[in-house]
Amino acid sequence: MRFRLNGWHRLWVVVSVLWVALFFFIFAPQIYRIYSPKQHKVAPTQEQLHELLDIMEQAKTEKDQETYDLASQAYRRASAGPVMVIFSSAQSATEVTDIVRTKITPAIIAGKLIPNPYDAYVQDKARPAILRFVILTLGPPLGLLLLGWSIAWIRRGFRVP
Repeated sequence: MRFRLNGWHRLWVVVSVLWVALFFFIFAPQIYRIYSPKQHKVAPTQEQLHELLDIMEQAKTEKDQETYDLASQAYRRASAGPVMVIFSSAQSATEVTDIVRTKITPAIIAGKLIPNPYDAYVQDKARPAILRFVILTLGPPLGLLLLGWSIAWIRRGFRVP
């Protein structure tokens, strides 16, 4: 079967290819940034370390061995050095700072498993970004094709045999 393209079909093909190329160059860097990891060193602040030392000192004076042991373990973990945590390149500096302050540093001090902000961000942001890319890239050319096909179909209905 031979497929014929008239002038309107050829125009649609050219416009669609240009449209897809334009949106690919606009959206591809944004999607790439979501999947692009960046490393960030995380360590408790000096204020948090001093707070742990104060707790240790208070427990020592009150002869509370259990609190002293817990605080000294937390201090050893916290002062062991920075921990490398992976974030997405698309995350802003304020977002990274907030996650470090509220989730990662307390996990380091408590000796808990450090949350993975990269996976959470990618799962949260990647699907909507890719869906928006597909809709905005393929939607208008397909809509234009359907509109042209509908107009041609209507015109054929008014032809006299």
